[in-house]
Amino acid sequence: MVEANFAYLKNSKLLKKEFSTADKIRKLYEIDDYRDVMINARRLLESVTRKIIDWENLNPYYPIPSGQQRNLRSNIQYLRENLTYPLSIYNLFDEVRRIGNEAVHASNFKTSKDQAWHVICDINDILVFLLNSYEEERLSYMRPDIMLEAIDHPEKFKPRKVINNFTQQPVKNENVVQAQEFLKTKKKKRRRFGRLRHFLAL
Repeated sequence: MVEANFAYLKNSKLLKKEFSTADKIRKLYEIDDYRDVMINARRLLESVTRKIIDWENLNPYYPIPSGQQRNLRSNIQYLRENLTYPLSIYNLFDEVRRIGNEAVHASNFKTSKDQAWHVICDINDILVFLLNSYEEERLSYMRPDIMLEAIDHPEKFKPRKVINNFTQQPVKNENVVQAQEFLKTKKKKRRRFGRLRHFLAL
């Protein structure tokens, strides 16, 4: 069996901080603590979804139905509505969330080595998809179905541009934009008054 290794996160601009949690998941698996593998995989996914919302400059305070709260499930649904990731990748998000929830809340939840490994493959392939897409890496997927889909349908797994500091077109700070507009208006007024003074002096 292929061993889990999240070392590729160490050099990532976008997901470097997620290495410690990902590596913790690997260590938990090695000591047969499968329930905590699933709980920490869900925790990692929560962090990643919030980061995606930030990268894509989406509204983190998106509207939700009255009486409900923003959570991992609503964040994933929000991404579905706004970003064209492959359906298979969203299915991995849903699976990690669902199994993680069961591991946290179900008192009779039973874990197995195979199930824990399945979750590790899910979380790995989500991370690989993101780095291949946003940082143009060429990392390998662990799940055969995702690997084959990426090969057979590369148009679905094409690189994306991050709308923040890591792109060639960074989002301008709102205060900077307002200051620039103020200076433009001020220069226009100066030119206008300059022409008027010149006219009156004639």
